[in-house]
Amino acid sequence: MRRWPTDRSVAGRLICVKIMAGVFPLWGESSIFDKTKYKKMNVLTRWVLIVATWICATSAMAQADTLQRRTMAYANFRPALVTLTSGKVVKAAQANVLLKGSVLVYRNPQGRIMEANRATVKSVDFDDRHYERIDTLLFWRVDTVGDNALYRATYIDMASLRQQILNSRNMTDMQVNSLMLSSTALMANEEDLELPYTDVYYFRYRGKWVKVHERYIDHALPRNKRQAYKVAVAMPGFSWSNPRSLISLLRAISD
Repeated sequence: MRRWPTDRSVAGRLICVKIMAGVFPLWGESSIFDKTKYKKMNVLTRWVLIVATWICATSAMAQADTLQRRTMAYANFRPALVTLTSGKVVKAAQANVLLKGSVLVYRNPQGRIMEANRATVKSVDFDDRHYERIDTLLFWRVDTVGDNALYRATYIDMASLRQQILNSRNMTDMQVNSLMLSSTALMANEEDLELPYTDVYYFRYRGKWVKVHERYIDHALPRNKRQAYKVAVAMPGFSWSNPRSLISLLRAISD
């Protein structure tokens, strides 16, 4: 018997594919948004298309909501190569990044979730992401521009979460402190919490780490890149919290 994926985002995508495949068995042979062919559809087929599109859109929103309730970077633990500050490379069979502090965690042979010693971790490589430790946080590489790169860390704002819990639940300070201190308790209650996230960005620029902020970038820029910097940040739609804007900025100030 075929098992249904346990990852809800994967399951949601499969539902959409199955629905659309039922409506359009020749999905790959023509565009479903071809106006001529759309006019030839009967009323029932049109309604099925509308309903199928609505289900897929609803599924996508539900997946986004699920991501907003995660305490981990990945829904499931996965293999990773961990490079230590000593230069030694260790293979972790089941690893993840805990968003409470953006720190590496792993399952030990007994199945317990353990937090890695931050001070000894230099970088972490998953199958789809490369992480570097900057200060105490793990940042993943968003994109590169030549020898330069943009890195991003997402972590749970614990102060905001604490205030949210105090305002919405009948809990004592001791109970809230216990929940906040225990990563296991946070993971067990993640579906019931509206987790507030904070994103921090860094550039790896000219061989140095530069926090993405006007003050720090201004100090790091060579004189011949200042005009390009001013033009980039003045562009319509530029945002210091948008990765695409930051990559455009990095292109402008790179050699």
